[in-house]
Amino acid sequence: MSKGESNISIIEALQETGDYCSGEDLAQEMGISRTAVWKRINLLRDEGFQIEAVPKRGYRLVSCPEKLLPLLIQSGLRTTTIGKRIYYQPVMDSTNDVARKLAEGGAGEGTVVVCEVQTRGKGRCGKAWVSPDMSIRKSVSVTEEKHKCHEKQNVLFSVILRDSILPQYLPRFAIIGALSAAQGIRRLTGLGAQPKWPNEVMLHDRKVGGVLVEFGGELDSIGYVILGVGVNVNFDPSKLSDITTEATSISRELGTEVSRLKLLQTTLEQLEENYHLLKKDKFEIIQSRWSSIHYEQGKQVRANTPEGIKMGIARGIDTSAALIISNEAGEESITMGGNISVSVME
Repeated sequence: MSKGESNISIIEALQETGDYCSGEDLAQEMGISRTAVWKRINLLRDEGFQIEAVPKRGYRLVSCPEKLLPLLIQSGLRTTTIGKRIYYQPVMDSTNDVARKLAEGGAGEGTVVVCEVQTRGKGRCGKAWVSPDMSIRKSVSVTEEKHKCHEKQNVLFSVILRDSILPQYLPRFAIIGALSAAQGIRRLTGLGAQPKWPNEVMLHDRKVGGVLVEFGGELDSIGYVILGVGVNVNFDPSKLSDITTEATSISRELGTEVSRLKLLQTTLEQLEENYHLLKKDKFEIIQSRWSSIHYEQGKQVRANTPEGIKMGIARGIDTSAALIISNEAGEESITMGGNISVSVME
């Protein structure tokens, strides 16, 4: 058992017990010495875990840090590939940029990159998403003091995906990213989050999250895909002057704060499920899931495309992840890419 696995096992054992657990019992369960248990306990304390030690009674977990630490994410995470390797730093310029460097260095399928604060985030088509330091895609430099002030607010992460990716299927990754984020919110909170074509997540007609897909390789051979996902969780965007009234957060809509850790875990689990469907060439299931909850479904939409403005009723997505709209001319597909934007008409 590795040191990281031992730390996870200790936390899980203490959480399951809910009371004191002797060093001897922990040592037997981990297959390590009592001295090694003591060393692991001290390492966990350094990470912010409050663990009480009482002679002749053992150790008791008092509280966990409010951070998205790898061992907390992996404890209870029900995935087989995504999240088995996690790279964490409190502050990053961009999770996608860090993931790209790791991918170029050979990081494996399902590696997750996560941070507490992002300072140079990117949005689709090079746009910045201005929000608190913990929000998705922030691009404004901030001080360390502000970093601490805005911690514990939102979730942002990137995942490295590598399995046999054909260039024509790249748009599908934005679909599974937005769908998985919406499903994660729904599963954890019961709120009716909806994916919005091509890469956004909506909650009560306001934007609560988004997805950024990047890739590396040649035009005819994709070496890896970086799928970045960000969700506004525990802050009120209306209190920030740089945020538009179109933004919201889960806590604002729910009326109470939400566990960022549980939201990240449920989103990763949904992402793995949808990704496996994609790899098994079962995109029709993803199409059905998307059509059942997506924001534009059955609504009159206006699409700004390189060919001009197109309007019609949104009817879901096709096998290439293009948005299908119907109008007097029949049905046509709006393909993803460039500066294409779609808005719902009142």
